[in-house]
Amino acid sequence: MAPPTLTATKQTRGHRDTLFDQLAARSTKIPAERNNYTVQPVRIPVQDEDVEFELAADLYQPVLDDNQGYLGTVLAFGPYGRGVVFSGMLARPYAARGYQVLLVSCRGTYRSGGVFEPFVTEAHDGRAIVAWMREQAWYTGSFAMVGPSYMTYTQWAVLSDNPPDMVASVAAVGPHDFSRFCLGTGGAMTLDTIRWSDSVTSQEDPGWFPPRGPLRMVWQMLTADHRLKYVYESVSMIEAAERKFGDRAPWVLEFCRHPDLSDPHYDERWRRPTRALEVANIPILLMAGWHDIFLDQTIEQYRMLRERKVKGIALVVGPWQHTTVEDAEKETFFWLERHLSKVKPSVDPNELPVRVFVGGVKEWHRLLQWPPATKPLELYLRSGDQLSETKCTDESEEEPASSSFTFDPADPTPTYGGAWLGMSGGGSVVDTPLAARPDVLTFTTKPLYKDTEVMGAPSLELFRESDNPHVDIFFRLSEVDAKGVSRNITEGYRRLDSKRRPEDILPVTLVMKDCAHAFKKGTCIRLVLAGASSRIYHRNPGTSENGLMASSLRSAVHTIHHGKKGGFSRIILPVTSD
Repeated sequence: MAPPTLTATKQTRGHRDTLFDQLAARSTKIPAERNNYTVQPVRIPVQDEDVEFELAADLYQPVLDDNQGYLGTVLAFGPYGRGVVFSGMLARPYAARGYQVLLVSCRGTYRSGGVFEPFVTEAHDGRAIVAWMREQAWYTGSFAMVGPSYMTYTQWAVLSDNPPDMVASVAAVGPHDFSRFCLGTGGAMTLDTIRWSDSVTSQEDPGWFPPRGPLRMVWQMLTADHRLKYVYESVSMIEAAERKFGDRAPWVLEFCRHPDLSDPHYDERWRRPTRALEVANIPILLMAGWHDIFLDQTIEQYRMLRERKVKGIALVVGPWQHTTVEDAEKETFFWLERHLSKVKPSVDPNELPVRVFVGGVKEWHRLLQWPPATKPLELYLRSGDQLSETKCTDESEEEPASSSFTFDPADPTPTYGGAWLGMSGGGSVVDTPLAARPDVLTFTTKPLYKDTEVMGAPSLELFRESDNPHVDIFFRLSEVDAKGVSRNITEGYRRLDSKRRPEDILPVTLVMKDCAHAFKKGTCIRLVLAGASSRIYHRNPGTSENGLMASSLRSAVHTIHHGKKGGFSRIILPVTSD
């Protein structure tokens, strides 16, 4: 390929930017700067079938003495621009400490050519970036990739080719299959698909307030629930999406038209990053939050890599949401020092590779693997809204054998806390009001007689039926304190199989997201069941239509059996040994 087209001369960091970097570094807990650096805009040529265009990028290079060399090359590749926010997170800290960094904008964003096609073109474009980088005189011969969220997705896309000169990765709060996130519950679209599409398609719009770029994206997220309410509450998601986006976010309409992930529409272009989990063989640091929207995919990434016995896999999970991960720069810096730097730091060989934050006791624990060894604690649903270690087996007991609730899609069950992209209201919150709603069932234990530590993914076996086969089910694990205040721990969501007859009472197995929580003696364990989580998922209209292109609504009565006749519904908690 041709040499890079320079769009400006190389500029050395000035006093103002130096002061900014040093002040910003105070909160990152990384070592002091080692050097100054330069920044040079470059253009990277890409050819896709008959289309040729260039990607916009900035090259950060340390200013070093003659007897020094770059510690390594770092690549970050995403759609959110190269301004002070993302360069301050992904480039500046490492360039000032001996690494050269190539920060690239996805096609169709921030002066990159081509049309932005999220989740589809990153593997192709990543291959072009790496090929171009190898031809440059400044290339050090190996590279690592960093960056959270979408920038983690682009890492998996590049790793799907298993480039031999990629030697390390820091994959934080990001997916390897975005289509599965959008429609991962059998066609129940996540409303974060709309929130994210709204912010990413608006980030470069002109206007003085809010200014274009990351600050505009934050503003879009802060105001999303107000501005996009008509989209969330629409019966037909596709009609509302067409009114909202026009032709600016065609991927949203694709999800609406193809809600089944087994549809051939989701071909190799969509799924290629998943291949990285089958071929990658480099040290990878995985970071997630217990209330991150991509937690389940991060855990899957860890599990698949560990099953393949890939060396150098580490996992950090904290009490975070998607946008609140702490110490990311520090973790990234030391991972680069360990696996990319030519000056390898001393490492404790006995350091355990998994670090998780345990709720309840609010402590960080080091583990050999995730999940650790556990044993199942079975709690049975009983009448009177109870959870118990014993089930009702005496037919003479005057105990109702089932519990019911009615879900009305015209008034879907609201969301309290959990994992979503909203800038407020997510995470671990007081969810006590859910128990008072008529469209919610709760089952609660008596106060625990001893501490109970849950580590892993809780699961449910529900014997259930409904008078309408077209239903969703929301299921949550919460903790209730001595004052009766409940807070969410983990949860799950499923669009149930509409092909089986409503009157069939068959067990359905449901799996919640992983968690690490210590229920203290005297607290209670609560199971919450509902038919929606309206801030996170588009509600099920209750009809045989494509739920994202519906024209009417129909309610449903859910019945959960917990007696000898219908079946003993239960929750299974993975608990650590005494």
